[in-house]
Amino acid sequence: MNNWQGLYGHPQIKNFLDKLNGSDSTPQALLFFGKSGVGKDFFAFRFAENSINISLNKIGEPTLPFESMVDKGLIRMIYALPRGKNEDSDDDPLIKLTTKELENIKEEQKRKISNPYYDLQIAGANQIKINSIRDVIRVLSLNRDYRQKNFVIILDADLMRVEAQNSLLKMLEEPPPNTTFILTTSRLEFIAETIRSRSWMVNFGILFDEEISKILEEYFDIEPERFRDLLPLANGSVSHMMNILSGSESDIRELVIEFLRNTMAAKFNSGYKLLEEFTEGESSRLILLIDLVSIWFRDLTRFRIGNDDLYYKEFVSAFEKFDSRYKHIATGNIHKKLEYYRNILSNTNVNQSVVSFNLIFALADLIYNFNQKK
Repeated sequence: MNNWQGLYGHPQIKNFLDKLNGSDSTPQALLFFGKSGVGKDFFAFRFAENSINISLNKIGEPTLPFESMVDKGLIRMIYALPRGKNEDSDDDPLIKLTTKELENIKEEQKRKISNPYYDLQIAGANQIKINSIRDVIRVLSLNRDYRQKNFVIILDADLMRVEAQNSLLKMLEEPPPNTTFILTTSRLEFIAETIRSRSWMVNFGILFDEEISKILEEYFDIEPERFRDLLPLANGSVSHMMNILSGSESDIRELVIEFLRNTMAAKFNSGYKLLEEFTEGESSRLILLIDLVSIWFRDLTRFRIGNDDLYYKEFVSAFEKFDSRYKHIATGNIHKKLEYYRNILSNTNVNQSVVSFNLIFALADLIYNFNQKK
């Protein structure tokens, strides 16, 4: 029997995967794609666990939890790792890493298995090494127990460079019996077409606010009071919601206020420099900044009507200074523009710098147009 307990959303995908596990064969490769933070990794873990337990039952063996399957090598996880000193592409992927790096990897994998909604935070890990792919190929080639199912789960598969993808492709062309590969990605365009054509594609949509709320409470132990008012900004993603919540730290909120102060004072270079430092060239970070700016203007409206339920409550003096000079300024249009820029970043491949400059000028125009009317 398939177990989906603890997974939220995507009922159609659950039904589809149930049917796969109820059939006589499983595809050689599944490609789970969709935006980050919607549960793709969790579904990969649970589908593999369900499938293996069904096969264990058929041969009279007791069922196992996911962690035990990983320990026994029935499920192999591949993810980005740091590169060791003088490491060669034929080396074991872990052999030349330091003790500290190995401890970090072990702890992060443990956290990921315990909470599949968690994003791995492995220092220095920016690509999936070809070593990791070759190591799995070597191990699978030695496996002769074809009664038992095996799974290889590749997290953030878009982090494989060309060489690693080519190595994986060779395995997909002649896969070992009873072995299924599951790739997860939020950047489908970085997966080679040859791999896509050999995989069953599973498209994950976004999560509903109530589903995100349950995940935050159950898997991250976050009280609803901390996020309830921010859920409309989650954009259907647990990861994005966690980024917003991490932005509640004073230093990040202070940076947002400094960015607003500079841009609305027409100090474009200073504003752009702060924006670049914050986003680090990542569109997801720019979306987060837009959300934090949007929250600031929402809080300004609340401040004006005496509502003290503010995200920026530690910086109420900023609202006081703003209102002392621009008490009658209208902010309705800026919300529309912020939403527009956010949608462009989320749904197109627009140049990020173009959006950054337009954002800065839109904020500056808010003050300029107000002064022109005086």
